[in-house]
Amino acid sequence: ALGANLSFSLGSQAYTHFARRFSPQWMIALKASVAFLCFAAWVFLTGGPAPIGVWGVGAFILSGCVGLAVGDIFLLGAFREMGPGRTILIFGFQPLVVGALSYLFFGQLVDPQRLWAIALFILCVFIISLESYRGEGHWQGKGIALAFAGMLLDAIGIIITRAVFAAHPQVGAME
Repeated sequence: ALGANLSFSLGSQAYTHFARRFSPQWMIALKASVAFLCFAAWVFLTGGPAPIGVWGVGAFILSGCVGLAVGDIFLLGAFREMGPGRTILIFGFQPLVVGALSYLFFGQLVDPQRLWAIALFILCVFIISLESYRGEGHWQGKGIALAFAGMLLDAIGIIITRAVFAAHPQVGAME
């Protein structure tokens, strides 16, 4: 988890730099191109993905479009508006949203220990946001809205992906 957070934070810094220098859409196109090349290399090296049919492939594509393309446009816009630090703090609400959606669609319960962790994290987000408000005198509504929309779309993409994994247990994480 620490490695994932560290790589996400470093990636966010790079995304912010290039989103400000070029545009969020440019970063999305670059990220999609790199992902496609890596996927093509993986398929070539492993002999192909598991057979999941048209519905599974379509759902994976939809998941990527919703969570990784459209959602990231909003997140990168938030990076440009208020910086990656505050955006990542708002993105920290994602486990709560994913947990709620997982309960609604899959009946998956959230472990009480994780609920405590999420609650404490939300408290940290509030305290840091309050400090920023006191320092700058405004909440940066546009950036907060962009970050929340990006986080919500990313969570929806995760739920779509979970649905494919649930329907096709033979699919591995690398596919």
